[in-house]
Amino acid sequence: MTEEPVFIQKGSVTDKYTIDRVVGTGSYGKVYAVTSAQKDKLLCCKKIMYSCLSSKAKELVTNEIDITMKLDHPNIVKYYEVFDDVDENSYSIIMDYYKNGDMLKFLTDHKKHGKKIDEDLLWAIMIQVLLALSYCHSPFNATGKAVIHRDIKPANLLIGDDMQVKLADFGVCRLYENAQEHMAMTIVGTPIYMPPESFESRTYTTSFDIWSLGCTMYELAAQKYLITGPTDRDRLERARKVSSSQLSIPGYSTEFVRIISAMIKYHPDDRPSASDIIKSPEVQSITKKWAEEGRYGHIRIVDSPSIAANAITINLFGLHDFSKLGDAAEGRVGDSQDNCAKAVPVPLDIQDVKIDPVSLDVSNVR
Repeated sequence: MTEEPVFIQKGSVTDKYTIDRVVGTGSYGKVYAVTSAQKDKLLCCKKIMYSCLSSKAKELVTNEIDITMKLDHPNIVKYYEVFDDVDENSYSIIMDYYKNGDMLKFLTDHKKHGKKIDEDLLWAIMIQVLLALSYCHSPFNATGKAVIHRDIKPANLLIGDDMQVKLADFGVCRLYENAQEHMAMTIVGTPIYMPPESFESRTYTTSFDIWSLGCTMYELAAQKYLITGPTDRDRLERARKVSSSQLSIPGYSTEFVRIISAMIKYHPDDRPSASDIIKSPEVQSITKKWAEEGRYGHIRIVDSPSIAANAITINLFGLHDFSKLGDAAEGRVGDSQDNCAKAVPVPLDIQDVKIDPVSLDVSNVR
């Protein structure tokens, strides 16, 4: 059920919550474990001190708050309350406390103990992120506009109970105002997860996130970065190579590797949409297998009764032929540098689009 919308309220977080302890630090401040006045639930407070931020950094923070408050999906982090404390020049964001941390920590723990992440679990992780992206990429989400996250990576995938994945950190995301509007943007994501078009100052669309998810899933499986290089030119050359060579991830199925290969196609038009992948034979097969084995019972493809369903998987920016699945090569590590790019949505005649209301129930993944 959709909750009441959250608005930024003036005042201190301590007016309604008790701060317990520091549980981490973020880009712009600290993260605390807090309890409500009723002390009925342990929550998390992300406190951001905006007095010391540049105008650009503050814009990113306010953008994240604005977008995340509007989005409503089981695989996207939910903000319950936001406080603007003018006395200490800070925002305090109340959200769920994720005791299991994020996917980067999950991967690091596996690497530390010399263990691979089970493929079935990787499928469950990927499907949940795809579900969140199919919601974001549809103009039928709660914002009324298509949302491009632009910073999909392990550190931005939080882990809830029963391995429910939550997409977080919408600070660098952008909205498509309408199907014909052109927008120039500065990319402020993480370069080793950014697609080739962002380095070439070419236009980009929702396929930006598909590339980033492909890089993320490769990293979780292979336990190393896909794209490497000290400069943009080096990373771009690496992207060309991985897109034109055969991808290999020892210990994982051909079907799993094939999906990743499709997501890291060099040209954005050749990448499938999030909903394409959810409806692909590979995903259909794995979810059918789970049903037959009685595993991951809450991950299943179901018919959605209406567009208003949270888990709707509609992509109005062009359905792709999934026969375009191809091969790509493995890679290593890279570093960071911001770049400029232009973003334009794909022109769309909505009357020509067939809406396929397919959704995925991942409310309680084992």
